[in-house]
Amino acid sequence: IKTCGNSETAYYVQDAAFNGNSLSKCFINLKDIQRGGVLELVMGEKPNVRWGITEIPPSMSDSILK
Repeated sequence: IKTCGNSETAYYVQDAAFNGNSLSKCFINLKDIQRGGVLELVMGEKPNVRWGITEIPPSMSDSILK
């Protein structure tokens, strides 16, 4: 895991990439983690309310909640 811009006050994820590919979702699939790689996180002092909202995590899907 690599971070850019993190500090005691900059703990909100602004953007992320996994193995050089931009992540628009706030989770990584298990199969991708098992293959290994580099997670890069760009941090900031305020929440980025537009990052990570394009896809619902599998743990929050309808099939799990029913």
